[in-house]
Amino acid sequence: MRKKILVLTSTFPKSGDDLQPEFVKLLSLQLRENFDVTVLAPHAPDTRAEEIVSGLNVVRFRYFFTPCQTLAYGSGILTNLKYQPVKWLLVPFFILGLLVAIIRLTRKVRYDAIHAHWIIPQGIAVIGLKLLFRQLPPVVITSHGSDLFAFDGRWGRWLKRYVLSKADAIIVVSSAMKMHCVTSLNLAQEKIDVIPMGVDLDSTFVPRPGIKRGDKDIVFVGRIVEKKGVQYLIRAMLEVIKVEPGVKLTIIGDGLMKQRLEQEVVDLQLDRWVRFLGAMSNKRLPEHLSASKIAVVPSFGHEGLGLVAVEAMGCGCVVVASDLPALRDVVIDGVTGLLVRQRDHHDLAEKLIRLLSDDMLCRELSIAGRKSVSEKFDWKDVGQRYTALLTRVIENRNHGIAAGG
Repeated sequence: MRKKILVLTSTFPKSGDDLQPEFVKLLSLQLRENFDVTVLAPHAPDTRAEEIVSGLNVVRFRYFFTPCQTLAYGSGILTNLKYQPVKWLLVPFFILGLLVAIIRLTRKVRYDAIHAHWIIPQGIAVIGLKLLFRQLPPVVITSHGSDLFAFDGRWGRWLKRYVLSKADAIIVVSSAMKMHCVTSLNLAQEKIDVIPMGVDLDSTFVPRPGIKRGDKDIVFVGRIVEKKGVQYLIRAMLEVIKVEPGVKLTIIGDGLMKQRLEQEVVDLQLDRWVRFLGAMSNKRLPEHLSASKIAVVPSFGHEGLGLVAVEAMGCGCVVVASDLPALRDVVIDGVTGLLVRQRDHHDLAEKLIRLLSDDMLCRELSIAGRKSVSEKFDWKDVGQRYTALLTRVIENRNHGIAAGG
């Protein structure tokens, strides 16, 4: 009999053309090959309470009046709270709605494991229930980065350490995150597995035939929020256009800083070279990545992994990324791409100018980059590693019950 997995997440695409990140959905589809998977996600004004999505049973829990259910989705829970503090009022209702939904589902179906994406709030909720109801199945928590590095004060670290220590297994998406868990949260490294989220590098994020790659085209893809560093990329363009006047920068994405940066581009008289296309579905991204020579990931601070770098390399772009520990899992400086000092628009401009003027270097980095990510981040391999870990956790619990009985 197939084992049953309950997946907890705070973001899940609402339709085929939705702009929400797809990695939870794509991982769940990989797990479906070996398990029966139910996904529990927040309800939103334009979603159904329960539906079948690509063969997955998706249940969406309500936590407030429907028009006001705006804590999740968009820029994400943490960013929504940072820039719209009034949404903190929704947090208690969100957690309560999540708790009630988990209790209802686990009473209705006997799951063999619960897989919680994010420590906060999914991990907190399910570990709280695990302490109250001993019959809950084993819990696996995957941290994607923002949840691990946020709330880094004394009590925040204590809460994250406590929640993760009570999980049956911990997954992080980069080696930098594992190091943070060990050094900052004092967690045992043998309990932590590093498994990145995957990318479809076989059929989706591949160079598109028939699309001509622009020799002077640069692209940014991501949320337009402070930590993504788009402001530094725009400033770098002031230096790049002096040497490469034919350059074009396309910024794809949306976020709370978009309007401000659009105005900054106008004020700096860069609107001839820089354009904003807004948010875009994952289906359309490969076309724009395939048409660009260089993709820039100018993030600063803490990153979980930086899947956009993987997607861009899959499409044949040369990636220029900030020298962050997590991004070093993707970009090997001078081998599969170039790294730049974070928040340094002068260094970024210098690297962009170098690539725009050296076609041979771009070709070498592009080939090596695609080969590297294909070997490490393809969904088939990622899915197999998750399946093996969940199987191990379930078997360990069953052996423990048998031994105790």
